[in-house]
Amino acid sequence: MIEYWDIYDESKNKTGQLHQRGLELEDGQYHLVVAIWIRNKNNEILLTKRNPRKLWGDYWECTGGAVIAGEDSIIGAKREVFEEIGIEIIQESLKFLGTTMHKTWFTDTYLLEEDILLSNLKLQSEEVIDVKWVNFDEFNSMCMKDLIVPVVLEQFKHFRNEIFQK
Repeated sequence: MIEYWDIYDESKNKTGQLHQRGLELEDGQYHLVVAIWIRNKNNEILLTKRNPRKLWGDYWECTGGAVIAGEDSIIGAKREVFEEIGIEIIQESLKFLGTTMHKTWFTDTYLLEEDILLSNLKLQSEEVIDVKWVNFDEFNSMCMKDLIVPVVLEQFKHFRNEIFQK
C-alpha cells in the first residue's frame, strides 16, 4: 500500500500538498515524524530493535515513525506505538517534549510514562524484532558501542533530561 505524507514548510505549516513515501522531497519541503520515549517507574526507557531488512537494521531506537497524511503528531504517535509494539495509549498520557528540525523532516518528541510488561507487547515483525528496558548507564553503553540509530541518538540529546529523570 502506498503511504502519503502531508508536506510542511520550514515553519512547520502544512502546505496542502501530499508526498508519496519513498520519493525525494524538494528543497524547502518537510514531513513530520514522531518519536515516543517510554519510561517506566524504574527510570528505564523502552528500546526497540529494528528489523535487519530495514535501514539501520539491528540497531536500537525508541518507538516512532512518519506521520501519515491527515494525521496530527499525537494521532501518529498513538498509531506508531500501537503498530510497532501493540499498546493502545490515550492522548492525555503523552507528554510533548518539543520539535526538532532536520534536513527534510520535523520530529515531534513525546514521553510516555508507563510500566509495560515486555511479555504483553505484540511486535510488528516487519519493523521490530526485539524490545528491552534499559537504564541510563545501559543506554550510554549502547551509545558507546554504536548500537543506537544515529538520528535517534541526535534527537535524544535534545531531551535527555526529560527522558531520564535525574
